[in-house]
Amino acid sequence: MNNNLRYESKTVQAIRGTESKVAAKWAGDGWELIAEDRGVVRTSLTFRRARPPVPWRLVATGGAGLVALALVIGVIVAFTAGGGTTNPSSSASPASTTDNGQDNQSGTTSPPSTPTSLPSAAGPLTAATSPEFAALLVVNDYCDPSIGAFAAQNAGAILEFDASINSMTKHGSYDTRYDILVAAGDAGTSASAGPAFKFEDVGLADLNLAGDYPEAIGEGDLLRVTATVGPLDQAQCLFYLDPVETLVR
Repeated sequence: MNNNLRYESKTVQAIRGTESKVAAKWAGDGWELIAEDRGVVRTSLTFRRARPPVPWRLVATGGAGLVALALVIGVIVAFTAGGGTTNPSSSASPASTTDNGQDNQSGTTSPPSTPTSLPSAAGPLTAATSPEFAALLVVNDYCDPSIGAFAAQNAGAILEFDASINSMTKHGSYDTRYDILVAAGDAGTSASAGPAFKFEDVGLADLNLAGDYPEAIGEGDLLRVTATVGPLDQAQCLFYLDPVETLVR
């Protein structure tokens, strides 16, 4: 056994019932599961992986090569700075001519091209206006590859859909900031279809609550979410959203 091995560790969150799938995904990348902490909704999985040894000989060789390259560049720069002068007439750009052979004087300019009109801003993507989004909301696997493709293709777009709060936990040690998992539809904590949408590190003010909303919200509450598409955490299959407006239904 090599006692000189060093390990890096990582803790990821998995929705209850998907622990084996998440563990297998990380094991495929060389991570070893060393601890599980099961919660009511999510399980914390801790992995470790041996860090590869640093190839010092290769580093030293590469460093010597960089030094030699720096010397060569220095010689070229010095030669360029002190070398012969160039012929001004040859370096100057010839005057541009028009189609009839006359010089194009500096006082004349070509007519400006007609600017391309920008398309008007489209409304939010909904299940009614986007067949792709409608299909996304009912996928059976929240790690389905179509979710990543949709997130990449629609980065920055605005989505609007009926949703419910699947999980709501405090963000770190904060009492008024939360990590909220949002599921499509009305199933709340028992949701099993669609992506695992996430609002991370948000306060109630960040949700931009609209309409006649209660003083507090929690797991199981029904929402009408309008949010901007953020990145997809492919390791945990979490689809991040940035809330624009949240209507409590």
